[in-house]
Amino acid sequence: MLLASTISIQSSNQLADDTILLPAKIVKKQKIEAHFISIVVGTNHFFVKVIPSSKTTKLSINPYLAEKLCLTTVIEHDIPLHFKYDRKNAVLQLGPVLSILVNPIKEGTIFPFGNITAFAEELSEVAKKNGILLYFVTADALMNAHELEGWFFTTHWQRKRLPFPNVVYNRIATRAMEQSEQVQMFLNTLNKLNIPYFNSRFFNKDEVFKALEQDLTAAAILPQSELLTQLEQIKLMLRKHHTVYIKPIDGRLGKGIFRIQYVLDSAKYKLEQANQSLEKAKYFSTFDRLITHLKPKLSKQKYQIQQGIKLIHINHNPIDFRVLVQKNGKGQWTVTSIVARTAADNVFVSNIAKGGAIGTVAKILPDTSLSSMYTAESLTLELKKNALLIAKAFEANFSAVLGELGIDLALDENGKVWLLEINGKPSKLTKAKVQTVKIRPSVKMLIAYSLFISGFKERERSK
Repeated sequence: MLLASTISIQSSNQLADDTILLPAKIVKKQKIEAHFISIVVGTNHFFVKVIPSSKTTKLSINPYLAEKLCLTTVIEHDIPLHFKYDRKNAVLQLGPVLSILVNPIKEGTIFPFGNITAFAEELSEVAKKNGILLYFVTADALMNAHELEGWFFTTHWQRKRLPFPNVVYNRIATRAMEQSEQVQMFLNTLNKLNIPYFNSRFFNKDEVFKALEQDLTAAAILPQSELLTQLEQIKLMLRKHHTVYIKPIDGRLGKGIFRIQYVLDSAKYKLEQANQSLEKAKYFSTFDRLITHLKPKLSKQKYQIQQGIKLIHINHNPIDFRVLVQKNGKGQWTVTSIVARTAADNVFVSNIAKGGAIGTVAKILPDTSLSSMYTAESLTLELKKNALLIAKAFEANFSAVLGELGIDLALDENGKVWLLEINGKPSKLTKAKVQTVKIRPSVKMLIAYSLFISGFKERERSK
């Protein structure tokens, strides 16, 4: 039977290298009957003698053994860790140790992690309060199978020698970096050591839709979408929908998206780009002239062609919703937040990077055509229901370990919900949050899920 709690750790020169001092009440409660047990931190483990003591509430350990277990940072900064005791095998495990895998660090700068530095500091603060040793690591930090050189935050960022993690959260920011030899070697090491890592990889729009098409309920809210392999597909989809979007399958932040419309009144084809004002739209009298213009632009990467939808809008500025779904402390999908995004003037994508504005469901709803169909509460419930449906269906039909997803949903003028896309690395920019609280619920949820996936459970701390 495994039991978990938390305990503070201190070093003592009075103890032998192979001896630890444990509070007597913990020894009794956990039924630690063996005099010799294994103590484990990350991938480090040592055989030690246990001495119960009624005079301490902390685990005492020799400095040499603390260094071998890579617990020096924990002791220096007084971070109580969770522990669990396996009676059958006489193993006491301390942790969890959580690593965040990131792009190379910008040393010597105020923001070493770029635009997620504030998130990194916030996550570090919550981890300490929840009995987790958390650090940030880059793929070149491999020292051996027992320790890493990582970045630990106190009042500033410090490079420390730290134990291998119990779980890794992948925040590599680009596809190119994630596919690099160094990162793949790091991930392969995690696999060899059976260390779980979540948000395990980027995925593209085409594979997302193919996965969701396997679930009949999820497929009902997917716009018609195909991998663009022949330009004739554009003509066929335009005949059916009059508006189509052409999106890079590996694109993000709204970059590289084209919108094509067949304008009935003028019998012309209208071409717009996400990175240009709508006032710079181009018109073509024939489909062949459109394709002649478009073909060179589409030859550099793979694209998805997608049915156009008449989205709800405010003053002709389209609106969609970013729903952040995360796994909780029980490993279950939950909705953490919903943000309404309104496109900027003369832009057809709502991404914040393209000038889009954020708000709440309650704030934007009265100014849309859906105000007679939904209340803020009913629309929120509808978005939550569909986001959870998508998350569960996607996970069931896709080969990746997931902990969170940014799901972009939209509604047409008839009130029907549609999926636009799924983001596997949701934004952590501070400016993108609607909440004014110091610690975001999304950060707390990441910590709770990390405790779950690592095998440690949240409990009251030892007094």
